[in-house]
Amino acid sequence: MIRETYRGRQLKAVKGKFYGKTQIFVNGADCGEWFGTEAEQIECAKRAINEVDARPYEGLWGECWYEPGAYELNEFGQVVAPGGISAAAL
Repeated sequence: MIRETYRGRQLKAVKGKFYGKTQIFVNGADCGEWFGTEAEQIECAKRAINEVDARPYEGLWGECWYEPGAYELNEFGQVVAPGGISAAAL
C-alpha cells in the first residue's frame, strides 16, 4: 500500500482483487482498479491531478479530484469554482 499527499489531495493505492491490478483512492473516493503497480497508479493519479489543475471546472472531473475547499457543487451536482458556474452548464 502506498499513501501520499499530492497538491492537497490524499492518494492511496492498494493491491487489487485481481492479478496485476491496483485499486486507487483519491481523497477517500474509490476510483476503481487498474492494471499496473501501486507506484504506477500513484503516478497516473498525479498526472490526472495536473490535468485537473491545468483545466479546472470544465465539468470533466468528479469532486474527488479537486483540492478540498477549492470548489463548490452547483444545483446539478457539478463541480464549479467558488461562486462560479461550470462550463458544462452553459
